[in-house]
Amino acid sequence: PDLVAAGKFPDANTFPKLVTVIDLTQVADPRRLVESWQQFYWPVLKKVRQGLLTSLHKVIYDAASSSLLLFSEYIGEPRFASRLAELDITIEAALSLSLLVTRQVGAIHEHGMAHNNIHPGALLLKGSAETRVVLPAMIGLVEPARGPEAMAGDCRAIAGMTLTWLRPARVASMHPRIKPMFDAMRTKLSAWAFDKQTRPPTIDELQTLVSDALALVDFNFSVLRDSGGDLQEYTLVLLSFRVYHLLWPGGPSPGAPAARPLVDALSERTEPH
Repeated sequence: PDLVAAGKFPDANTFPKLVTVIDLTQVADPRRLVESWQQFYWPVLKKVRQGLLTSLHKVIYDAASSSLLLFSEYIGEPRFASRLAELDITIEAALSLSLLVTRQVGAIHEHGMAHNNIHPGALLLKGSAETRVVLPAMIGLVEPARGPEAMAGDCRAIAGMTLTWLRPARVASMHPRIKPMFDAMRTKLSAWAFDKQTRPPTIDELQTLVSDALALVDFNFSVLRDSGGDLQEYTLVLLSFRVYHLLWPGGPSPGAPAARPLVDALSERTEPH
């Protein structure tokens, strides 16, 4: 830790990194934690922590200081999802962000591993000034866990975050045909997040719920989903177009084709002109 603080830690990778120091003297079973990181968590993260997730470069056990050092990608001028509480984001942005987060966490769950620290303050939003793209990444992965109970906790946490992003006023002003569906969705998310008597969703069930909702309000997404298109790239476009200028104000917001609610597109097909 002293070498890291002084900027003298030997590392062939010279790019700036964020170093998380876990004090093993404060851990009930430090040996088990170190072994879990070295034998399970680190190998899994090397497989899945690509693309949107910030890169975890290495994990080092320092016996002299009884510390575990996690070297991850450094992000300049980030925003965090806790900032969204101040902003009136659209339904499309809320669902796009939820779907991106759900897919990230789902990649970890496929290996039987839970993030175990999901909350708005652990959701980093990286902005690219050149492309005006917003890249969300769940960080704070310092106490991962294994097993169904921990993964269920992840799903409840994502359901709770999604519920807070769906602004009641925006839902109230939705098209009469789809508003009841969103009211039912918010009720289900609330039960999943907060009612311990309700069975928690799996990550796939959560992803399906959010995906179905986004297909209702964005016709382009529904077509892309049905045709097997790249949903991640499209939801990144939706999210970036809706929130970049709110999180990094100054300058014009990027242009993007207007998305049409599915109900409007269906009306054009079925209603006489």
